[in-house]
Amino acid sequence: MASSGLIRWGGLVAVLGGALWALWYVGASLVGSEGYQAYNRLMPVVLVLLAVGLLALHTAQEGSHGPVGRAGLVVALVGLAVMIGGNVAEFWAFSEEAYGPSTLRDSAWMLFGLGMVAFYVGTVLFGIGTLRARALPGLGALLLFIWFPLGFVISSMLQLVGVPEGLAFSGMTGLLGAGWVVLGYALWSQRGAVGTQPRRVR
Repeated sequence: MASSGLIRWGGLVAVLGGALWALWYVGASLVGSEGYQAYNRLMPVVLVLLAVGLLALHTAQEGSHGPVGRAGLVVALVGLAVMIGGNVAEFWAFSEEAYGPSTLRDSAWMLFGLGMVAFYVGTVLFGIGTLRARALPGLGALLLFIWFPLGFVISSMLQLVGVPEGLAFSGMTGLLGAGWVVLGYALWSQRGAVGTQPRRVR
């Protein structure tokens, strides 16, 4: 197992990545169409922070989150890798192309979307495993588990009251990011106590 110091710093990275992910679409609404391209080129940084934080959360549990949690880890990491590839293709490699059904930029956008689906599914599985392991705060794990249905309701309600679609989407990303922040802060604040909590494998 990695040293408790490395895990703690990984927890801090998870806090930062989760906070940035939670606020990502708020920032997108602030920069507007003029800053859309430059702003989205920064997303791989956020995704790397999420990946590092996820690995720290996994390591802190010492495998106690069972096969479901481990499957969630793999699926989420693959999703993040695909998202990074799609983002780089969309906003760096093919950024001069227009969006359209037969363009490489549109294909990159679709690739990013597929990666996002995998990332979201992975976080749900990881949340289930973390809940069962009881090695990290239940609230953070619960947020990773329920973010989609609850976030969908919140986002839908925001749209009904006139909030723009992109900004309303923060209802979903906000819950997922909050789960990351809660779990990451738990690692950061435990100091030498990481990995000492009671565990369940099943």
